[in-house]
Amino acid sequence: MASAGQDQWIAHQFPAGYKGWGFDIGAADGIMLSNTLGLEVLGWEILCVEAMHACSPMLRAARKNFMICAVDAHAHEWGEFHFNLENPSAFSSIRPDAARVQATREVRVPVLTLNQILCISGFPRLDLVSIDIEGTELDALMGLDIARWHPRVIVAECWPDSDAAEKMQDYLGPFGYRDMITMDQDHGFLYVGDHWRADRQAVHHGIEAVARPGAGLPLPADEPGGVRPRVRRRDKKDLGSARAT
Repeated sequence: MASAGQDQWIAHQFPAGYKGWGFDIGAADGIMLSNTLGLEVLGWEILCVEAMHACSPMLRAARKNFMICAVDAHAHEWGEFHFNLENPSAFSSIRPDAARVQATREVRVPVLTLNQILCISGFPRLDLVSIDIEGTELDALMGLDIARWHPRVIVAECWPDSDAAEKMQDYLGPFGYRDMITMDQDHGFLYVGDHWRADRQAVHHGIEAVARPGAGLPLPADEPGGVRPRVRRRDKKDLGSARAT
């Protein structure tokens, strides 16, 4: 269950019964404090992305789609991921904050951009990015072609004792996003601008656009019939074939 109703807020940004496509970056075990598990239960297609290979068995058991890799602005065949030895689920990162974590263990993991993950996933569109990767959320978003995909909702962890939220708004604002809500340490950014570009994007992907009452913003209708991700857990046991060493 999400820590502060993030999944419910996300669902309310779409028409009732909407089945969207989303990324959960930094998904951990896919269950604890998950912003997206409730959406998956409602029929959403969610790709869970996690750098800690030890989470593979839990993700395989609990979620439909997952990938093991780190995410950054630029891809690397292998990168150093730093595990927090005191609590691996907190502050483990490709660039850990030395003020927050003292003892780490480094492992090699593949590092991909969000654009590359989109290509691998085969998603026809991207409605949601939920991202919690311990301080490098903005770096990861820089690896996504936001002008092309413009997910309607971006939920990002922004530590309250930092300027992360301001930097995120500065970056996302020119793409038409507004920081709408704070939920625990997560900020919810909503796509509110450039309606014409949204129309063209819907037409480009062959998705019928519908207007959400009261929002004044065209939204894609339900998912196109028969379109599924090319890579799924039942087809490939582990989407992250490169194992950490």
